[in-house]
Amino acid sequence: MCTKRTLQWGDALVLTAMTLVGFLVHGTLDQVFRLFLTAVLVLLAWLGVATSLGLMDFRWMTHPRWWLRIVWAVVLAVPLALTVRGLVLRQAVNPMFPVAMSTFSSLGLLIWRGWFRFRCGKA
Repeated sequence: MCTKRTLQWGDALVLTAMTLVGFLVHGTLDQVFRLFLTAVLVLLAWLGVATSLGLMDFRWMTHPRWWLRIVWAVVLAVPLALTVRGLVLRQAVNPMFPVAMSTFSSLGLLIWRGWFRFRCGKA
C-alpha cells in the first residue's frame, strides 16, 4: 500500500479527476481531445517537476514543510502544461486558467498526499 507506485498512481488519479471536474463544471466534457490533451500534459509536467523536486522520494514526507513542495511543484507544472496545450491548440491561455487549475490541483494533491503521509506513518 505504501509504495512509490501507489503514490504515483494516486497523483495521476487526483490530477485526472481535477481535470475532469474542471471540464464538467464548465460544461465542456464533449471536447474529448482538449480533455485528453490537458490531462496528459498536466500528468507529464507533474511527473517531471515532482521528480525534479524530490516528491517521489519518501524522505520528503518527514520534512515539516512537506506541503510547500507540493504547492511549488503544482505552480511550476500546471502553467507549463497549459502553455504547451495552448501551443498545440494554437489558442491563447486565459491567465485565470493556470491560477484556478493550480489552486484546485494543489488542494487535491495536498489532501491525497496528506492522507498518504498519515496512512503510511511518515508523519
